[in-house]
Amino acid sequence: MTLATGSELRRIRHSLGLTLDEVSRGICSSAHLSLVEQGQREASERMADLLFTRLHAAESESGVAVQITALKVAEYELRQSGTIQPQTRSVAALKTHEKVLLALEAESASQFGAAIGLLDEWLAANENARDLRSFGARLRVRMLRAASRDNEAIQYAARVLAGPDSGIKSRQDDLLEIAFQLASLYGDAGAWADAIRVLEAQTDRLSEPKQDLNAHWAKSDNLYGKGDIDGALLEVTAALEVASAMDIPATTAKLLNNLIWYELLAGRLEPERQRGQLAAIEATMREVANAPMVASVLSTRALLEARLGDAAAVRELAGQAIGASVQHGTRTHEELVLSLGEIGMSAGDPSLAESALALFDARTREIRPSRAEANLLFRVGSLCERLCDLERANEYYANALQCLGFVSVAP
Repeated sequence: MTLATGSELRRIRHSLGLTLDEVSRGICSSAHLSLVEQGQREASERMADLLFTRLHAAESESGVAVQITALKVAEYELRQSGTIQPQTRSVAALKTHEKVLLALEAESASQFGAAIGLLDEWLAANENARDLRSFGARLRVRMLRAASRDNEAIQYAARVLAGPDSGIKSRQDDLLEIAFQLASLYGDAGAWADAIRVLEAQTDRLSEPKQDLNAHWAKSDNLYGKGDIDGALLEVTAALEVASAMDIPATTAKLLNNLIWYELLAGRLEPERQRGQLAAIEATMREVANAPMVASVLSTRALLEARLGDAAAVRELAGQAIGASVQHGTRTHEELVLSLGEIGMSAGDPSLAESALALFDARTREIRPSRAEANLLFRVGSLCERLCDLERANEYYANALQCLGFVSVAP
């Protein structure tokens, strides 16, 4: 961001009679905004976009572009702080969009069924507004995925990307995000070739650093899932290079955590450096109260100690990771516990594997047949095999096949 851009922010804010706190709330601190306006601090591309979005929404009462930017501010506030600020909700551009705001709030409260229902009503009411529809489509893919309706999410995302108006420039950001989510869904399902195909098809749409970053990140995730650790390392390193030029410390921390995870899997041990970096990442994630990422970093620390043969440290870190996870009863939490069980086995401590299996034996969440669920259950079966519990392993393998639809169960 240039000095002129900071001055423009201040000019618009003053013309609207808004305080620093009113403009910055939910995006950055008022002190940070003041420094940006004075040209003493740079704002990231994302932060600048949101600040101008809020100001332009306050300036205007109509227009689809203004409505979308106002909706993006509301979405950002919810994801950052769990609430939509009154000053955002009251802008004229959002008068006709209460349903989608309610959908976002339901999503924030993990009420995914209600969120999808409200969003579908809003999409039906705006079926002739292509830009609003693409914004809603991005939300719908994300909500379907959060509700573990992966097959439906894949089919819906693929239809959107194949739509006749997918080349419209104003829709590119939303379409790219849908593509990244589709690639991730394919990756979860073990369809890594399909995931990489989707990502490579988006090359011509990449026009901003954040899009390049997301493309490299998504590709690294899928190469990792495919078992290509060297390829994953190359892609996550490229993503980090892009992130280093942007003011996004939390994202950089997540990527660095992934990089260390891949290094450890590739047998690249540099304990002093890796411990120091993981400690810094954990501090960053605790500062922004990102509990799932704290749990992920603790898992990486456990893998490091497993590679060093310290079973006691692995047990302690695994307990901390499970305690930090706030996603109990979800596939994300189950994957965390399963990974820790696998790490425990690699450290010669089967107790973590037994704890993971106890979770799967007793789980009560609704299971929707999908390749992602099948992959998860197959990993559980493999863990049973490593514990020499072949009968239990065969039960999980059978459940995995059932999730793929290869086994029919009589009513």
